[in-house]
Amino acid sequence: MTFQEEPGTEEIFYRQAFRSFDELMPYAKERGIRICLESMPEAPAEEQYRKFDRMFERYDRDYMGICLDTGHAHIILNQDVTAFAKRYQDRIFSVHINDNLGGPRVPIFNREELTWCGDMHLIPGEGGIDWNAMTDVLADSSYELPLVLELSCYDKDVMGFLKKSYAAGIHLTEQILAKRV
Repeated sequence: MTFQEEPGTEEIFYRQAFRSFDELMPYAKERGIRICLESMPEAPAEEQYRKFDRMFERYDRDYMGICLDTGHAHIILNQDVTAFAKRYQDRIFSVHINDNLGGPRVPIFNREELTWCGDMHLIPGEGGIDWNAMTDVLADSSYELPLVLELSCYDKDVMGFLKKSYAAGIHLTEQILAKRV
C-alpha cells in the first residue's frame, strides 16, 4: 500500500534491494549459494507477481529463486495458488508446505474451533489447497526433496498431530515422486 500511497517509494525500495542483492551476488555465486525470496501474505497478488517478475528479470536462477510458502500464496491468491507456483516453478528452490482456508487474512478469534482465517499452518489436506494440482507443479519444478512442512499444532493430542503431519508429508512426497517418473 505504501507504493500506491507514496509516489516514488517503490523505486526507492527496489533501488535499495537491488543494491543489496548486487553486493551479495559475487560472494553467493562463488559459493553456490542461492537467495530465495519467500511468497508473503502482506502484498496483494498483483504486487507479488510484479515483485518476483522484476527480481527474476534482473537475477538469473543460479543466484535467485523462490521459497514457495503454500499457505502465504493461498491467502493472497486463493484457488490461483497453483498458477502462481507454476509460473515460477523453475525457480522453486525452497518450500514451506502448509494449508489454510485461503484469504483474506483476519485476526485469530477462536483457536479451539479454528473459526478464523489466515496463516493457519494447517496439515496439508486440512484447508483449501488443491494438493493434487500442487504436487503436479512441484513434481515438474526445480525443487529437490525433502519437503519442509511448516505447521502449527492446534490439537491437544500432540503425538496424534505429529503422526498426521508425518503421514501427510510422506503422502505428498510419494505423489511428487510418482509424478516425476
